[in-house]
Amino acid sequence: MFVDGSSPEDLTIENSTFFENEAGSGGAISQNGSFMATVVNATLADNQATGLGNAADIDADGGTFTLENSIVTHPNLGSGRPQCTRRTAMRWI
Repeated sequence: MFVDGSSPEDLTIENSTFFENEAGSGGAISQNGSFMATVVNATLADNQATGLGNAADIDADGGTFTLENSIVTHPNLGSGRPQCTRRTAMRWI
C-alpha cells in the first residue's frame, strides 16, 4: 500500500494482514508525507521490496508512523534487506 500525504487526513489501518506483497520500497506499506499513519493489530509477513536497500515491510518517509500490537515476520526472507526503514518519527507500541 502506498500512501502519499496528498490528503490532509491521517491514516489508521486496523485488524489487517499484509502477506506476500512486493513493491520497489516498503513491500507492505510505503508512507510518504507529513501525516500520521497508525497500524494496529496487523500481521506483516513475507513481504518484499525489489529496490536495493529498501525495506521489505514498512518504508516511512515523513510524518509519524506508529505500529501497535502487530507482528512483523519473515520466516523465508533471506534477502538481507531490512524489515523497516524510516526517515520519520516511528513509534513501536
